[in-house]
Amino acid sequence: TLTDLPKIFEAEITVLHITEEYTLTDGQLKNKAHLQNILEGIPHQFEDLEDRLMPGAVMDYLGENDFELLVMMNRRHSLIEQLLWPQNVERIGFQVKIPFLVIRDSSRVSK
Repeated sequence: TLTDLPKIFEAEITVLHITEEYTLTDGQLKNKAHLQNILEGIPHQFEDLEDRLMPGAVMDYLGENDFELLVMMNRRHSLIEQLLWPQNVERIGFQVKIPFLVIRDSSRVSK
């Protein structure tokens, strides 16, 4: 599992949350609490970037910090979203210079 990687490589996880507005919804707060439970015992930190847009915010953050692996969750998009807007995961995948792992959003926690 993804939580095994930091244990094997003695690494720290940075959870980056990028938003155009800072206030988290109740569902997002539940997801963050769930993620904190999953990461218990693993060195980690949460970073919030407000008033930023994807994918530029991710690329800027990677450029300002030293990371060896980028993992992103590819959330489900409606057919309309898929047709009308380029997906962030795809846009970042063509630009990033470090290993890039995309995992499917299979969460059962509130959206």
